[in-house]
Amino acid sequence: MEGEGKVNTIEINYMVGYCLTLILSKRDRQLLLETKRLLEEILETEEILADKKLMFRLKKSDEDVEAGQILTLDELKNELK
Repeated sequence: MEGEGKVNTIEINYMVGYCLTLILSKRDRQLLLETKRLLEEILETEEILADKKLMFRLKKSDEDVEAGQILTLDELKNELK
C-alpha cells in the first residue's frame, strides 16, 4: 500500500448480524466514487432512451434546430420587446 495515501476502514452492515470491514486507500475511495458516478450516468441515459415521448420530443427539437426554427436569446429578447 505504499504510495497510495491514507488508508480508511469502512464498515458496511449488509445483512442483519453481518458486518463487512473494508480497508480502502484514498485512491480506492476515489475510484469507487467515480464508478458510482459513471453507473448513475449510465442508468440515467438508459432511462431517457426508454422514454418514448421524451425521445420523440428530443428528435423534434433537433429537427427544429436543423430547420432554423429556433431563436437565439438575443432574437427572442428583441421579439418580446
